[in-house]
Amino acid sequence: MTELASHIEKTRYLYEGLPATVAVSIGAAAILALIHLPVLPVPILLGWFCLILLVALVRGGLWLAYQRTDTPERPVWLRYFRATTLAAGIGWGIGCVLLTQSGDLSFQAFLAFAIAGITAGAIISLATDRLSTLFLVGPMLVPLAIALLMQDEPLSVMAGLIVCLFLLFVFVSATRIQASFNENIRLRIQAEAQQATILDNELRWRFALEGSHQGLWDWNTVTGQTYHSPRWALMLGHAPEEVPPSIDAWRERLHPDDRDRVIKDLQRHLDGLTSMYESEYRLRCKDGSYLWVLDQGQVISRDAQGVPTRVIGVHKDIHRRKEAEAALAESERYNRALLEAMPDLMFRLSHDGRYLDWHAGQKGLLYKSPETFLHKNVSEVLPLEIAVRVLDAIRRVLAEDRMHFVEYTLDVSGARRTFEARLVKLNDREVMAVIRDVTEQKQASERIAQMAFYDTLTRLPNRRMLLDRLDKALVSCRRSGQHGALLFMDLDRFKVLNDTYGHGMGDLLLQQVGDRLKACVREVDTVARLGGDEFVVMLENLGLREEGAMKMAKEIGDKIFKTMSRPYLLKTLEHVVTPSIGISLFNGHTVSTDEVLQQADMAMYEMKRQGRSGTRVFEPSMQSSLETRSALAHELHQAMVDRQLTLHYQPQYDLDGRIRVTEALLRWQHPRRGLIKAAQVISVAEESGLILSIGQWIMKQGFQDLKRWSEHRDWSNVVLAINLSPRQFRQPGLEAIIMDMVDETGVDPRRIRLEINEECLNGEMGEAIARMQRLRARGLRFSLDDFGIGKLSFGDLHRLPLDQIKVHESFLHRALDHEDDASLMRMALSLGEGLGLEVLAEGVETPAQKAFLEKMGYRIFQGYLFGQPMSWGELMGLPTSESS
Repeated sequence: MTELASHIEKTRYLYEGLPATVAVSIGAAAILALIHLPVLPVPILLGWFCLILLVALVRGGLWLAYQRTDTPERPVWLRYFRATTLAAGIGWGIGCVLLTQSGDLSFQAFLAFAIAGITAGAIISLATDRLSTLFLVGPMLVPLAIALLMQDEPLSVMAGLIVCLFLLFVFVSATRIQASFNENIRLRIQAEAQQATILDNELRWRFALEGSHQGLWDWNTVTGQTYHSPRWALMLGHAPEEVPPSIDAWRERLHPDDRDRVIKDLQRHLDGLTSMYESEYRLRCKDGSYLWVLDQGQVISRDAQGVPTRVIGVHKDIHRRKEAEAALAESERYNRALLEAMPDLMFRLSHDGRYLDWHAGQKGLLYKSPETFLHKNVSEVLPLEIAVRVLDAIRRVLAEDRMHFVEYTLDVSGARRTFEARLVKLNDREVMAVIRDVTEQKQASERIAQMAFYDTLTRLPNRRMLLDRLDKALVSCRRSGQHGALLFMDLDRFKVLNDTYGHGMGDLLLQQVGDRLKACVREVDTVARLGGDEFVVMLENLGLREEGAMKMAKEIGDKIFKTMSRPYLLKTLEHVVTPSIGISLFNGHTVSTDEVLQQADMAMYEMKRQGRSGTRVFEPSMQSSLETRSALAHELHQAMVDRQLTLHYQPQYDLDGRIRVTEALLRWQHPRRGLIKAAQVISVAEESGLILSIGQWIMKQGFQDLKRWSEHRDWSNVVLAINLSPRQFRQPGLEAIIMDMVDETGVDPRRIRLEINEECLNGEMGEAIARMQRLRARGLRFSLDDFGIGKLSFGDLHRLPLDQIKVHESFLHRALDHEDDASLMRMALSLGEGLGLEVLAEGVETPAQKAFLEKMGYRIFQGYLFGQPMSWGELMGLPTSESS
């Protein structure tokens, strides 16, 4: 309690009693004045009453001012009150002096009685302020006592003495009353302060509980009643009024799996075995789900026997924490399982390289046992060179806060193993090293690199590495002025060996060819296999002069040719094969990588066109021929757009001169070069990629012409023969394309014969046969063109679903002069007829050749003797079997 609070309370109490005091003062003065009218002059009584009234009005005005003030705590209000009280006391003192002048003892006794009553009232109303009491009572009683003591009557003197004693009593009583009142004020203020503190603490406590989402419970163990706070009910999804005030409301909501444990924990606390009750368990919510809570409580009172009578506690919602713990536990189980399944080694290392902890998915990969390296420095465990690299990586990881790799090789369990260490930062003084055995991975990478840059069969560089080295060689030549050379080599008739003795023999030959090539050149030179039976030798530093470089290249080419032409021993088979070699010079200034390779390739194919088995140097005329063919390819594309392509037909006759088959032959009606024959068109189409589009056009146009001549009675049995290029024959979906055209044109598929050559059969023979059989099942027939000049074996010929073979014209042209060619012609006829095939002789140009063939037994012919390829209109003018 402060002095200010006491002052404010005292002043407030005094002013609260002021209206009643003023009213009593006016009333008492009026009564005394009226009573004394018979004994005292009226002016004196009226003057005194006006004085009392004036003082009362002043005090009433003071009361109104106090009620309206905003600063009742100011000390001036108490001073104003005391001043007006003193004025009232003086007014009454004057009245006592005046009224005692009546001389009548009865009137004086009544006056004393009245003043005593007023004084008693003043003591009560002014009890809080002793000074105010004395200010009012003193001026009233002192004049009265003096006036009575001055009377001659003994009784008046006695009354004066009694008034003096009463004044003393008033002083003592006022002092005691004020002390008692002040104590009451102090106690009340203190009680209010304590109540405010209690209320404030209660608000804080409620706010803390509500803010912490905790539910309060208060259990009276004697009555069994339990108080649950609204938050407790809301946590479980209930409205506060839905939870009955009993311990059963809590007990019945316990999860069955938790109930026994929780009751046991609570009982141990009630028995005094624990200082605090605490338990985590699940409570059933309103919707039937369960909420994890942390329950904490304490006994706060016990009876004389020590039995608990009251327990208070709180429930805290820990469901999210429990879910997080469950998720964390699941994550830890997953991570532990993942860690155990990892084949890696894991080490926790300090900033100075000491081993702090370890985990090994495969303990067999540990360089040393854990007890020998744990808490030791890497420099004490690993070889010095590796330890230095690891320590450097640790420093860089801690400084840069990013992962670093260290790769090293160790002898583990007697085997050389390669490891990759990934170091990551754990904190400012520790790193984690995850170490993986990458031995197999490194070996696989080396194998992949070997496969990417080397031929798996011969172990020679492949096309990719050759081009890379050729690029570097061209750059070197530009700097040094040196010349180099590229030798492009292809083995002649390599397919015969594969088809006759199998691919195993062919692979063995290719390996020996690679070995011989490496023996023919210097170590600085490159020998590469491009694929199949194609090899390339790159020669560098052949000199500054082109003539000298060309001479050296030719000499090496001749050396390679002779070395390659010597017999090969393939297991028990001795085999001879010759190469065709193309040579191209380069110095890095005139041509690119692709151009050098293309020039050598062109020279090699020129050698093959000249009869194989030799070497040929690239000449610019070959390039001109290539450019001409490139221009033709462009014009051929435009020719398809401008419809410059057309079909000519060449008949096939039997012994009786009847047309049995007409072969469709492509012609290009070039606007400047005139009519270009099929051989040139097809080769250009193959190179430019137009062969598939042109082949489909030939089939469609041929089918349409077949449909047209089928409408003529004389031509209704004539068969259409169409050549398929190798690429077209191997085209995916060929059967569907052909049958769609057959359906579209409405021709009879039995009157269509597809001519293929042996090149169409290169690759997977089984797939080729299956494709032919599917087409034969739809009615189409097959003819094998250029028979005799290829490498087809008798077994393959027997397997093919053919209807006809066409013997190449070169045999007929030499047969009249060379008996061996004539023998081959007879063998071809005998072979074909033995297989049930029709055998046709191509290139019949003279009557002598026809007579020769007839004598030999041939019955089907084709050649210029019977007519050159002609247009459809010219063909329709020829006599057929029906009109001849």
